[in-house]
Amino acid sequence: LYTPAAVGSIPVSGNQEDFVSMCTVTALKTKRILRHANTILAVEFLAAAQGLDFREPLKPGRGTRAAYDVIRSYVEPLEEDRPLYRDIERVAKLVEKGRILEEVEKEIGELK
Repeated sequence: LYTPAAVGSIPVSGNQEDFVSMCTVTALKTKRILRHANTILAVEFLAAAQGLDFREPLKPGRGTRAAYDVIRSYVEPLEEDRPLYRDIERVAKLVEKGRILEEVEKEIGELK
């Protein structure tokens, strides 16, 4: 996915007046990259939320608590072994829709 789409351009008219727009391919690759990034962030958020569960009775900061509360409103703490793909999908949707960021910014102000 990291290879620029233009590298995959192939001649279609004997290198004369060849213009092969790779915009569609680039857009599709970008969409996949963003989906993968959301999944990675979801896994990181789940691990962080689980870590906070282990740190009780210590209290996190306001922004961290806001993120934690959003995540826990969609995903229960991991207390027994279970497949995590549903949890990851739920949190990835929260990331994609900006819900976690929205709640954190409500609590601590706009992040720049």
